[in-house]
Amino acid sequence: MKKEFLREDGAVLRHPYVTAALACLVSVFLFDYTADKLTPFSIVLLAAAALALAALAAYWYANGMLTPRRVTFLILAFSFLVKLAYVLCTGLGERQHDVGTFREVSNGHAGRIFRMYGGEIFPEKIASMWYHPPLHYGLEALWMKFLTWTGVAESVATHYVTALTLFYSCAASSVCAAILKEVGLSDRSRNIALSLVAFHPTFIILAASYNNDMLSVLFMLAALLFAIRWYRSPGYGNIVWLALAIGLGMMSKLSAGYVAPAVAMLFLIKFIEAEVRFKFIKAKGERLRLFLQYCVFGAICVPLGTWWSFYMLWEHGKPLGYVMKLSDKLDQYIGFRSVTERLLGIPHSFSEGIWFARADQGYTNSFFEYKIPSAVVKTSVFGEWDIGKGGAFTEILAYALIILNVILIVFSIWCMGRAVRKKFERFERPIKAFFYAFWITVVLMYVKFCFDFPHNCTMDFRYIVPAAVVGAMFIGLYSDTLQNKHAKRAVAAVCIAFCAVSALLYVITA
Repeated sequence: MKKEFLREDGAVLRHPYVTAALACLVSVFLFDYTADKLTPFSIVLLAAAALALAALAAYWYANGMLTPRRVTFLILAFSFLVKLAYVLCTGLGERQHDVGTFREVSNGHAGRIFRMYGGEIFPEKIASMWYHPPLHYGLEALWMKFLTWTGVAESVATHYVTALTLFYSCAASSVCAAILKEVGLSDRSRNIALSLVAFHPTFIILAASYNNDMLSVLFMLAALLFAIRWYRSPGYGNIVWLALAIGLGMMSKLSAGYVAPAVAMLFLIKFIEAEVRFKFIKAKGERLRLFLQYCVFGAICVPLGTWWSFYMLWEHGKPLGYVMKLSDKLDQYIGFRSVTERLLGIPHSFSEGIWFARADQGYTNSFFEYKIPSAVVKTSVFGEWDIGKGGAFTEILAYALIILNVILIVFSIWCMGRAVRKKFERFERPIKAFFYAFWITVVLMYVKFCFDFPHNCTMDFRYIVPAAVVGAMFIGLYSDTLQNKHAKRAVAAVCIAFCAVSALLYVITA
């Protein structure tokens, strides 16, 4: 077993999704999710696992066996431990969004999971989080059924719900690794870009979330991966997986459909290419083959992605794409702010600290965050909470993290601009245009969402998580073009520092 584990083509390295699933399953039986803190036993286990990984890395390095695939494995494994530590410390009432309680009367995310666990698949009325599609809640309910079937008490099983979201976060990192490989990054740049995603604070935060964000992000990233694969190898296999990724993503959260415009553009490009690349008769056959694939795609994706919206319209009279709107009378309402105020004057937002400004109970700010750019910068590394605040060392880490985050955000956008005219061997222009279209769609829809629903909480970075993945990818692409060794090392140093500070901050504050 040890020999197989150490092999380059061993099962652990070749099947990251299975490895992540087994690791999450084992964690359920080894760790106490109900404590909502790191118990002495948990600390010993996590430390032992980290030391074992470090020893394995040293062994591989000393024997010239530290291949790119093994580096990828180590990145995913260490990030799993960081996320697990955070999950173990983050309970139902800690750093959650609209979660409620595991009771029949609760209309939050937890309440919906609990009621689906009890057999209530379709709601009698739409209240609070019940407007969301049901896939995430159904999977969590089935997970609770499995746990109780194994003998876990129902009250205890509710604490282990986040084992699934932990898996989603880890699986998303593996999908990112596959995307980065598809676009042709060098081994070094691929692992640097992967580290930015695997240790990104948002992926750590969402690993412990009871809501549907992480599952929808996972499916969106899967859609990006299968879109690339389909473009390069058009066939029913890839297009079916693509349709399932988008459809199931929209069954998790309707915003997963933001990937659709970029996919539609790729479909159109491929259809036009058939006319350009082939002679008339062959082109006609190629276009027919593509058209039939598009029909299969639509037959799978459209019903999966839209049936819940039509159900809401038919049963509850809600408009298609309905999103619950918060009251304008809430303290966090910021609709009275002008467009200029929402988009410009960023430094003012940091006048009362680097954390997301909240003026309600439990917070010390004199205003609610209302500037969209600063909200992105803050919530992408701290969420809506004061992560690291109050401790001398953790505040140093928090300030370092926000500075590194600003550098990487600006640098990633600059890299995207530089890549517009540059040619890449494995990053064809249609694929490049596909990622630009996706990134622009996600960002524009996020800004629209912020103005359509003008409340403090709607500016959270969790609504545009895939943008970070695209940014990391372009940083990797730019790094590959650098000829100056010092410049390459500088880029790597900033990225590694970001990952190290993020991991350290979230393990300590967990």
